[in-house]
Amino acid sequence: KRRKRRRERRMEQGESSGFMSLGVSTMGSVAIDTTTSGWGRSWWKEWINEYTITMDIRMEDVEHREGTALFQTALVHTAETHRGGKHKLKQSDGEAAISSLGGVGALGTFGDVLKTKVTPGRWHRVVVAVKCADAKKKGEMNTWVDAVPLASLKSEQITKNGRFAIDPHSLFAFSSGKSAMMERNVSIRTIRVELVVATDAQVRASLARDRVLSMFNQEREREIEEQRRGLSLAAIFPKPRPVWAAPALVGLFGDPFIEGTLFEGASCLAWSFQLIQLVFKRMLERQGHLFGSETAGPIRVAVGDVAQIFARSEPVFKQMLKLLKSPNNSQLLVFLRKLRAELNKISEGDTLCLPALVEDCEILIMVERLSERSFSFVIINTDPQSGLSYHAVSPSAKPGKIAYRTCMVLSPVAKKNALDDVFWMALYNLCISSRKGDIDKFYDVLLPFLTGKPLEASLVDAEQAASSGTPASKGKFGPWRSPERASTSYVRCINQAINFLLTRRGASQQQAKKVGLGMRVQFVEMIKNDLKFVRPDDSGRHVCAMALRQLSYRAVKLAHILRGAGEDSGRDLVATGGCCAICLDDVEEGGESGVSLPCRHVYHQSCLDHLVSSGHSSCPQCRDDVAGVGSLEAVLGSVLQVVKDVQKDLTADKEDEDDLPPSLELDREDGREDGVTSAIAWEVEPVEPDVGQVESLHKYVPADMLQIPRRAETKVEAARALRMCDRLCGLLDNQDHCVKNNKFLIVSLIEHVMTQVVPLPKPRQFKGDEKDKHNSERVLRRRKKQEALGREAFKKRMEVLKAAKASKKGAAPSPEKQVGVAEAEAKEEEPNPTYAQVPLNEKPGFKVLHDAVEEPCIWDEDITYELQLELLLVCQRLVEHFAAAAFSIQQSRPFDAVCIIVPGCIAAIADALMRRRAVNHPSEACGQLMGQDVTGRQLGWKGFGISVKTFATQTETIECHSPELAIARAAILDYFQSPLQQSLEKVFSWEDAYQLRPGKPLVTWLRMIARETAATKYAAAYLLLVDNLPESSLLMLNYPEIRCYRDICFWWKYFLNPDRKVFPNHSEDDSLTMHKRIAARLTWGWKNDEGGYVVRSKLSGSALRCRPNPDMVDPVTGRKLKADELPQHRFSSTATPSFYVPPPLLHTEDDVIYRPNLPNFEDASGAKTGGAVLSQRDSELLISFLTVPYIRIPLVLSFFSSEDRVHKLASQKLRDILDSVCFEPGRHLPIHRTNVEPTMIPSNRKDLLGSPYGLLLNELMRSPDTICRSIIALLNAALAIDTGSVSDEDSSDFNASVDIILYVARLAARVESYIVFALLHSQGRHDCVQTPLREGPVDETVLDTLRQALEDMGRILRGPYVALLDDYLCRLDENTAQAGHDQAVIHRNSRLACDLNAHKVVLFRNVGAGSL
Repeated sequence: KRRKRRRERRMEQGESSGFMSLGVSTMGSVAIDTTTSGWGRSWWKEWINEYTITMDIRMEDVEHREGTALFQTALVHTAETHRGGKHKLKQSDGEAAISSLGGVGALGTFGDVLKTKVTPGRWHRVVVAVKCADAKKKGEMNTWVDAVPLASLKSEQITKNGRFAIDPHSLFAFSSGKSAMMERNVSIRTIRVELVVATDAQVRASLARDRVLSMFNQEREREIEEQRRGLSLAAIFPKPRPVWAAPALVGLFGDPFIEGTLFEGASCLAWSFQLIQLVFKRMLERQGHLFGSETAGPIRVAVGDVAQIFARSEPVFKQMLKLLKSPNNSQLLVFLRKLRAELNKISEGDTLCLPALVEDCEILIMVERLSERSFSFVIINTDPQSGLSYHAVSPSAKPGKIAYRTCMVLSPVAKKNALDDVFWMALYNLCISSRKGDIDKFYDVLLPFLTGKPLEASLVDAEQAASSGTPASKGKFGPWRSPERASTSYVRCINQAINFLLTRRGASQQQAKKVGLGMRVQFVEMIKNDLKFVRPDDSGRHVCAMALRQLSYRAVKLAHILRGAGEDSGRDLVATGGCCAICLDDVEEGGESGVSLPCRHVYHQSCLDHLVSSGHSSCPQCRDDVAGVGSLEAVLGSVLQVVKDVQKDLTADKEDEDDLPPSLELDREDGREDGVTSAIAWEVEPVEPDVGQVESLHKYVPADMLQIPRRAETKVEAARALRMCDRLCGLLDNQDHCVKNNKFLIVSLIEHVMTQVVPLPKPRQFKGDEKDKHNSERVLRRRKKQEALGREAFKKRMEVLKAAKASKKGAAPSPEKQVGVAEAEAKEEEPNPTYAQVPLNEKPGFKVLHDAVEEPCIWDEDITYELQLELLLVCQRLVEHFAAAAFSIQQSRPFDAVCIIVPGCIAAIADALMRRRAVNHPSEACGQLMGQDVTGRQLGWKGFGISVKTFATQTETIECHSPELAIARAAILDYFQSPLQQSLEKVFSWEDAYQLRPGKPLVTWLRMIARETAATKYAAAYLLLVDNLPESSLLMLNYPEIRCYRDICFWWKYFLNPDRKVFPNHSEDDSLTMHKRIAARLTWGWKNDEGGYVVRSKLSGSALRCRPNPDMVDPVTGRKLKADELPQHRFSSTATPSFYVPPPLLHTEDDVIYRPNLPNFEDASGAKTGGAVLSQRDSELLISFLTVPYIRIPLVLSFFSSEDRVHKLASQKLRDILDSVCFEPGRHLPIHRTNVEPTMIPSNRKDLLGSPYGLLLNELMRSPDTICRSIIALLNAALAIDTGSVSDEDSSDFNASVDIILYVARLAARVESYIVFALLHSQGRHDCVQTPLREGPVDETVLDTLRQALEDMGRILRGPYVALLDDYLCRLDENTAQAGHDQAVIHRNSRLACDLNAHKVVLFRNVGAGSL
C-alpha cells in the first residue's frame, strides 16, 4: 500500500509540457513564467480557496462543439472513489470554460447568452470569481463578460482544497484534458489573479479603473493618427513622416550642400519615385498657372504625358521595393514575371520607366516602343564616379562646367533583344547580388547586347543625331546636363527623366525649367502644410531654410534666363496707350506699367497679375487663349508669397520654444557655420502597415555614476555604496536599448566600487578567552589522538608482518646486518642541513601580523540580521551582474585579472558578513560557520572557511594594469590567509576536483545547521544545499544567507577555472552573446552517478565546473591528455624562461647557456618583423634575465631600452614578454613574512621571495631609478622611429613603427599609473585607497625620483606623443577623403582612428582634474 501511494503521488507530481504557468504572488498580481513542473496536491501546501481571475482576451473562434477551456487549477486531480475511500487520478476539462454559444461558466451552467456573451474577433473582459466551501457544503462561482453578470452557480464540487482550489505555485491558462477544448489562436492583454471574491460592483469598478488608466494612451494615439492624416505624405505612406524628413526633398534642393554628409545615399530610387510622382500630380492640380494655359501649348500636353508615364510605371517600382527587401532568387522570378507582363503591355509611342541598382549606383531605364518590332532605351545615370564615365562628356557645352549626356539613348533596339528574359534576369541579378566590377559589366556587356554593336558605336550615333539638328533626330540623344555633386542619384535620375520626357515631347528647355520650378514650389507648399501638424527640430529647420533659399534662387535664375532669351510668355513688358479693359483707366506713359498681349490688347500689369492669380488664362476682350499669360513678375510674386508664408511659420515655431541656454560651440578649423553638415541625418526606412499593437518606447531612467562616493569610511557608507552600485547596474542592464556598451559600464562600475570605494575586510585572528580556545580545539585534539593511535596500531601490525616474514625465511639476520640497517634508518631520520632548517628571525613578521589583526575594520562593527541579509543579497546580485557582463565581453589577458580579483573582493566581503553574529536575531547558519551555536557558545571547532590556494597560484601570472587591482589582490590573500582563516575547515572547495562533490567539512556544516534547526528528518545533509527540489531546499528557503554565500563562492571559484574554453564568452569566430543578469542565477541539483552537485545557469548550455575536464583530448591527435597536460592557467605567463623554448625546461642561467638553439622570437606571419628578431646572443641574454623573476623588471626594461632594441618590439612575442615581466605580480608575500630577511643567499625559501603588492610596485617604492630611466628612454627611442605614415598600402592595420609607438605609449601610461599611485598614497592624497601599506613609508629620496620621472614622462606623453597621434588622425582623414567611396578604406581608417583616439584617452588617464 505504501508503494502504491508513492506511485500515485509521483503520477500526481507528473511533469506538464507546453502550458503557460501563472504564479500568484502575495500581492495578488500574476507573474508569467515558463516552468515545466506542475506539482500535484501535497500535504505541505496551502491552497487558495477564494479568488477572482480577470482576463482581457480576444478569441478567434469560440464555436467549438465542446466549448473552450479558460483555465485549469492542476493537470490532474485526485478524486475519492465510492469504495472504501480510495483515491484515483483524473483529468478535468477545465475549471471554467466558454461554451459554444459564448457563455462562461462550469459544470454545465454558462449563463444567459442573450444578455452578454463572448463574440469571436472582439476583445472582452472575462471575470471568474470562485469561493470554495467546506465539505458537504456548496461553493459558489460567478462569471462576468464586460462587467455584465452572466452565470452564477453553486455546487458541492466547489470545495476547499478540491478541484477548484488554486495551487499557489501554478495555474494553467487555456488548458484542458481534451485537446478539442484548447484554443490555439487567442490574444491576451491581461491575466490577473486576486485573492478576493469580487462582487458585481467591484467588477464594474475594476473595468472603469483600467479604462481610465488607458485613456491617456488612447488620446495620444488619436492625436498621432490625426497628425498622420494631415501630413502631405499620408497619401502614399500609412505612417508618414514630415516632408522635410524625406531624403528626396533634401536631394532635390541640397545636392550642392550635402556632399560628405549622411544624406548621401540616404534613400533608394523606388522610394523617391513614389514621392516625386505625388509631387508631380499635385503640381498639375495646384501649380498649373506657373507654366501656361490649361488648354493650349505643348508644355501642358507634355506634362500630362509625363504624369501618365509615371502612373503606369508605379507598379514596377513597388515590385522593386519588394525585391530589394527580400533579395533572393524566388522574389527575383516573381519580379521578372511581372516585369515581362508590363513590357508586353507597352504600345507604340508609350514609355515605361524602370529602376535599376548596379554596384550601389542608382540607374533609371526608360523603355519606349517605337514600332511593333523596335524599341528605344534611355539609360539615365547622374553619378560621375560610377558609370557616368561611359556617357558622352563635353567641357564646352556649358562654359565653366563639365557637362554629360546623363541620358544615354540606345535606338533602335530589336524587339527580341528588348524582351529577352536573359537580359532582364542578368540585369536584376546584379541588383540583388552586388559585386565589384558590376557597373563595367552593365555598360560593356549588357547594353551592347541590346543594340547588337559596341557601346562606342551607339554613342557616335547619338552625337551624329545631335549635330544634324533635324526633326527626325529628336529624341535620339540626351541633353547636356551637369552631374550630381553628392550621391543623390535616387532623386536626380528622376529629375533628369522628367526633363528628357518633356523635351522629347516638344517642350523647350525653358519650359522644362518652369516645370522644375513648379515641382519645387509644390514641395515648399507641402512643407507649409506639414508645419501645421508637426514642429521641426533643428535638423528640420535647416532643411526647410535650405529649401526656401534654393526655391528663391531657382525662381530668380529662371526669370533671368527667360528675359535673356527674349521669352516672356509672348508679352511686351512695356506698353503705353489704350485703355485697360479690366479697370477702364488709361495706360499712360510714366504711370503704372502696361502689358500688351499677343492679341494687341493692353492692360495694367497689376490688373493682369490679379486676373492670372484668380485662375483666368484668356484675354478678357477677345477670349483668345494665350500661352504664358502669367507674367514673370506674377510667378516671382507667387513664389515670394509661398516663401514668406513658410518663413513666417518657421519663425513662429522658433519663438514658441522655451528659452534654453546657448549651445556649446566648439572651435572649428574650417571656419564654416553650422548648416546641413551638422544636421542629424533622417533615416527613412521602408514604411509598411503595422498590423500589431503599438508599443511605445520605454522611458529612460538616468543612471548617474556620480552618486557613487569616492570612498566609504564606515559600514553605513559602505552599505550605501553597495546599494547604489546594485541599483546602477540594474538600470544599465535593463536599458540596453538606449545605453551603449552597458556591459563594459557594469564591469567597470563594479570593479571601481570593489577595489577603490568599499574597503575589504582586514586579516583577523581567533577572538575568545582560553576556555573558548580550548573548546574550539577539542575536535582537533581528538583527531590527532586518533591519528596517533592509528599510527601506533599500524606500526604494531608492520612489526608482526616483518616477524612472520623473517620466520618464514629461517634464521634471523646477522648482528652486522642489523647494525647496518639501524645505521641506515638513523641516517634517514637525521634531518638534512638544508636552507629550510636555518633559523629565521621571524619577529618582524609577527609584529606586522599583530599590528594588522589589530587594525580597525568596518566589517567588525555590530550588525542587525536585516542589514546582514540585505548586504548579502546585494553582493549576490552584484556578482551575478558581474558574471553576466563579463561573459558578454571578449576574453583577453588584461581583462582576466579583473575577472579573477573582483569576484574575490565580493567573496571576501560576503565572508566577513557571514562571520558576524547579528545583535537582534542571530542566524544559525552564520553561527555554525564560526563554530558557535545560536547562543554564541563555542563548539568543538573554530568554524569553516574558504580556501584560496588556487587563487594565489592563478594570480601570480595575471597582468594587473592598474595598481588598485594589485592592492585588492593582496587584501584578499591577507584576509583569507590570516591566522583565523588558516585554522578553519575549508568548505566550497570546488576547484579541487572536476566533480562538485561535497567535502566532509561542508557536510558537517550543513548537518550542524540541520541539527540546530531540527531539519534532519527531511533529507541527507548534502542535499540541503540543493534548491531544485522542494523537499531538499527547506534550508535555502529559511536561510537565504546560505544561498547568497554559496552562489558568491561558486562564481569566484568558477572564474578560477584554468580552461577558458568552457566560459560562455569563448568563441572561435569572436561572436558574443549579450547576457542579462537573470541569466546568471544558479540552480543546484544532485547527480547520483557522479556523487556530486550539478550547477547550471542560462549563461551556458552545459553544467558549470571549476576544474578542467580530466577526459579532455588533443584536438589534433585525439589522444587523451595527461593530468600535467591539462590547462594550468587561462593565459600562461610568457615571462617564464621555458615558454618559447621546447623541453627540457629551463630553470637556471646554466640551463640557458648550455642550450644549443634559442628562439629568435619571429612572429607566426613575419609580416612586420621580417624574419628573425633577436640574435642568439640577445636571445640568451633575455631568457637569462627571465630565470630570476624577483629582479627581472629592471633587467628586461634596460635590455629593450639600450642598444637600439626598441625596434625589436615589432614582435608581438617580445611585447607579450615585456608586459608579463612588468605587470605580473608574482608570488605573494604572506603577511607574517613581512620584513623577514633570508639568512642565506641565494635563498631557497620561496615564501621569502615574494612581494606584498606585486613586483612593479615593490621596485618603484624601493629602487625606481632603472625603471624610470628605461621607460623614458623607450619613449624617446619610439618617437625616433616614426616614418610619417600610419598604415602601409593594402594593409588593414598600422605599420610596424606605429605599432611600436602605440605599444610604448601604453606601457608608459600603465607604469605612470603605478608611479602616481605610489606618490599619492605615500602623501595620503589618494582618492580611494587610504589603508597603510605593509612595508612602511617610502624613502624621501625615492619620492623625489618618482616625482621627477612623473614630470618627465608626462611632458613626453602629453606633448610629442599627443601631437603625433593628432598628426596620424589628420593623415587618416586625408586618406579617407582621397579614397572617395572605397568602403574598405573607410572601414579601415575608421577603425584605426578609433584606436588612436583610445590611446589619447589612455595618455590622459593619470591627469587629475586640477591639471587639465
